[in-house]
Amino acid sequence: MNILVVEDNEIKLQKIITYLSDEFSIDKLDSALSYASGLKKLQEFNYDFVVLDMSLPTYDKIGSENRGRTRVFGGKEIARQIKRYGVMTRFLIITQYEGFTVADKYLSLSDIHEELRNDFDDRYIGLVHFSSSDNSWKTNLKHLLG
Repeated sequence: MNILVVEDNEIKLQKIITYLSDEFSIDKLDSALSYASGLKKLQEFNYDFVVLDMSLPTYDKIGSENRGRTRVFGGKEIARQIKRYGVMTRFLIITQYEGFTVADKYLSLSDIHEELRNDFDDRYIGLVHFSSSDNSWKTNLKHLLG
């Protein structure tokens, strides 16, 4: 199994990578820290699954300096590119947020899940709520990738 994890929070990224490595038989496990580096990795290799954070910076940090704007729906934007290029890589979204507010409209995780399910056919496999204080995300992730 070949997996790409696109996540900008390095602590969360390490927890996800450690869990995936411990739980699954993985041939290749890559990571990217931004929208741009995630897209680049997707162009370079054909992954079986992509684990996408929902909110991502446009570019990787240089030192402690953020580069580019934060893309509130960066993971969803990467998913659009997966679909646009006809790549059959399956993906899931993992986020620590309970919901998102855009243009004064609140979207719950359930709202986002339904939207992704309708927009991305079989490529979208689900949404996982991540919490560092609760391990239920691991069970959900295992169920979706299992």
